[in-house]
Order: sequence, then C-alpha cells, then structure tokens
Amino acid sequence: PITIDFAVLYSNRFYLNKYNKTIPKTWNDLLETSKYIKEREDKDGKKDFMFYNGLFNPYEVGTCSLYEFIFSYRNSPEAPFPEITSKEAVESLKMMKKLKEGLNADHIFKSNDDISVARLFDINNKKGQFLFIKYWYLPFDDDEYNITALPGNIEGVSGSAIGGPNLGISIPDLYNDPDVCAAVNCEFFKSIQLTARPTDKADDYNSYSEKFRNYIYEFLYGNKSPEEALKNINDISKFYYLSIKNENTLVGEITTLKCQFQVLLLSLGFTFSIIPILYILIVNFPEGNMVSHYVFVNKYPFVLLFLLLDILLNSLSFNKPFKLTEKIIDHGQNFKICQISKFGNFQLGTLFSIKIIIMVFILFFIFIEWNIEKTRLDIRFLSAAIYMDIVSIGVILIVSYMDLSNYIAFYGIPIFIYIFFAITNYSLFYGYRIIRAYKSYDNEVLYINSFGKNSSSNDNIYYYNSNGKLNSLPNTSSNRDYANYSGNSNDVNVPNKIYNYHYRKNNTSDLLSQSSNSLPGNSRSQISNYLSY
Repeated sequence: PITIDFAVLYSNRFYLNKYNKTIPKTWNDLLETSKYIKEREDKDGKKDFMFYNGLFNPYEVGTCSLYEFIFSYRNSPEAPFPEITSKEAVESLKMMKKLKEGLNADHIFKSNDDISVARLFDINNKKGQFLFIKYWYLPFDDDEYNITALPGNIEGVSGSAIGGPNLGISIPDLYNDPDVCAAVNCEFFKSIQLTARPTDKADDYNSYSEKFRNYIYEFLYGNKSPEEALKNINDISKFYYLSIKNENTLVGEITTLKCQFQVLLLSLGFTFSIIPILYILIVNFPEGNMVSHYVFVNKYPFVLLFLLLDILLNSLSFNKPFKLTEKIIDHGQNFKICQISKFGNFQLGTLFSIKIIIMVFILFFIFIEWNIEKTRLDIRFLSAAIYMDIVSIGVILIVSYMDLSNYIAFYGIPIFIYIFFAITNYSLFYGYRIIRAYKSYDNEVLYINSFGKNSSSNDNIYYYNSNGKLNSLPNTSSNRDYANYSGNSNDVNVPNKIYNYHYRKNNTSDLLSQSSNSLPGNSRSQISNYLSY
C-alpha cells in the first residue's frame, strides 16, 4: 500500500527489560505481564502510569478497537470475522472486561487519542510513561519502543482495523522480495492481519457504528451481559418477521408485493363471506318489492359486482405501490412495515367505506327480519357474527394507529384478529348447524319451538297503526292479514313501517320458496318442516 492506517502495539522496552518480560503474543499474556509490572510499579508510587490504553472510547476509534478485538478471537489466521453472537465474540468481550478490571483502567480505556499520543511523544513530559499502547502505526524510529502486531486469543492470530484513506496495489509477494525486505521490516508487515470496519451493515454507517460501540460499552462499563450486548448489535441490521412461511400474508418476510396482496385478499375474503349473506337478507325481505325480485333473479351478477369492485379498487394500488419502511428499534428487534402513498390511503379509505356501508345495510335487514319465524335462529346467529366482525375491524383500526415497537405484536395482533374473524364467522354461520345435526329430531323441534315462543313476551302480532300507536292482536290468519294491511297503509310513516316489518313473523313475498337456497348452510324447507312439526 502507498497509504493505509492500521493499529499496532507499542511496547516499552525499558520496563520489559527491567522485569525480564517479553512482548505479549496473546491478550492473556498482555494481562498477566501488565498485572505483574503494575503490582511492582504501584509500590514505587507511580499513580499516573498507563499499562494498557485499550482506546475503548466514545469515538470512531472505539469502534475500530472493539471490532479488531473481536476479530482477534478467530480460531486461525485464515478464519473469517466471527459471527457477532458466536462463542468467540462472547469470549472476546469477556477478555475486554477482564483487562479493564484487572488493570483498574476505566478512565484510561475511555480516554481519547491525545492521552495515548502524549505518552508516545514528548508532550507534557509524559513520554515513556506507559507499558503497552494500542495506536495507529506511525513509521518512526525510536529505540525505546517495540512495534508489533496486536495480540490475539491464541498465538499467531491477530487483528487490526483498517482506518484512514487506503491507496495501493495488491502484490502479496512483494514482502518476499529480498530487496524490499532490506528496506522495510517485511516480517512485521506480513504479521498484520487486517479487517475492514462493518460499513456494509447499514445505509447509515455512522448510526450503526455509534450503536455498535454503545451496546458493547453497556457491558464493558455497565451491567449488561455479553450475550445481550451482542444480540443488540445483531439486531441493529437484522429485521424480524414471523417465521411460518407463506407467500401472500403477514407471515414470512414482508415484501411490497405481499403488502398489496394482503389488502386484496382481505377485501375479497370479506366479500365472499358477507355478500352472500346480504343477498339472502335482501331476497328474504318481509314484503314483496322490485329490488328483492331483481336481486333474486340476478344472484350471480349481484355477487360478481362486488368482486369486480374489489378487484378494480385494489388494482389501482399497483400503479402507486406500497413501499417498505424500516422500523428501527433501539435495544430491540427491527422489522419492516408497509407504507402506502396518499393515493393508496384514499383507495383504502374507499374500500373501507364500502365495507362499512355493507355492514350497515346488513344490520338494517337483520332488524327488519328479526322476528320472521322461518329464519329466526339464523338471524340471531348472523347478528352475533356481524357484531363480532365490527369489533374485529375496530381492533384492527386501533392497532393500525398504535406505535408498536415489538414485531411479534405488530404482526401477531392482526393475524390473531383475522383468525378470530374467520373462526367466529364460520362458527356462527355454519358451525352451530353441525352441533344441531347431532341432536335428535325431537330435541331440535323442541329447541326451535321454545326459542320462538320465548323470543317475545307473547305470541301476538304487533303492528303500528296510522296514529303511530303500537297495537297487538292474537296470532290468527285473519289478524295477520289485517296487520299486514294496516302496516302497509300509506298513512303509516317510515319509522312505524320499519317497526311493523320488525315485528312481522311471516314473509309475504316468500321468494326463497322458489329456490332451495336459504341462509348459508341451511335450507328453507328444513326449517319449515321443523316448525310445522
């Protein structure tokens, strides 16, 4: 290289010779030698003596010191940088703390470069007041110091972070050339084992570097465990997601395509689940009308209309696709979220508004058809399902506006709601019929008849007259005709007419008798047979 910065170990020859010690090849050797000399020098009253500087300070050089220290714990010179949560990395952190505590060097380890430079050169009369110093390689001749590669966990393994500008041509055989080695110390340069700083770990390296050293310092100068510190470092550049893989859901790694398909699938799922219910409720309206008849004879176009509307609105998002935003969590697990444009928000708002309007219509028809005997039980279970759906949608909306910092909660709560939505809908639309199927015919008839009798205070027919007064009559054929005539009178206002429908027990239009279809999972003929038994 023409120019390159790398760290080396400066050893004070005077004190090594004084105590007959050698230049350390491992960190354990450095610790034992330093403790041995420190014990004796302390007796001579040297209070401002530096045994090892560490350079684990809050600056970028601190990141270099930490990174090369971990690198020096490889199992061989050819081994790559250890995994950040590996056993080697854990052991390297433990040795850092062992050095700090063994040499009582908190303030020295935290010191900036100036303190170390002052002891290498004649600054403030501090020159030579050290045993070992880790610092950048400076090509000067000084008979007082030995300059060698930094120690490692085992002899022959070292580590030095690359710093500063790097300009050169890679010619590995150059340091085997006798002419070159006559001018420079080839063995020294060949002993240096370089590692680059982790600039590829994040787009914002400065932020990554600061977190990297701060997390380790929480262990080195604090009470965190080395495993916890290294896990926090690993989480800086790692993004978490639920591990069960699926192509088009929140489970698995999040992608922009998955963000778009998530909305599409939820929208279509809602339509397939709810629109057939809306169809039945419209057709089952207590009184004959053009709308019910039209929907009845156009069943498939009716459902297809809502499906096409879903597909059309969702296709617009492919022109303005989602983008992934990284949610960075300090001392936690990062994850990615789907972020949508303003146009996408408008699209989602339109979809949501349509679904809300559909739910309102369903609730309206449930109220209208509440007392129709032939579908009474279905209506009760249907109303429970719709209210549970409303609660589910409300929870999803609340969660979407919460600033969640836990990826399990962020992904898990919506998934739980979707599963809850599916299970409750299936159970209340279809599941209860499976339970009924195991009961005897007599018990089923008793259950339905008992339910019908207890659902109102008596078996009378209720209707509103033209004065808006609620009247009741015994449930006979002639009285049903009279109540229907009175309830259909043009003099009855809309609210009273709605209440008349609500209390009506029979369907005068009876469109469903023309088809084998009833509410999902049941047939009208079965209900009729049960009730007439």
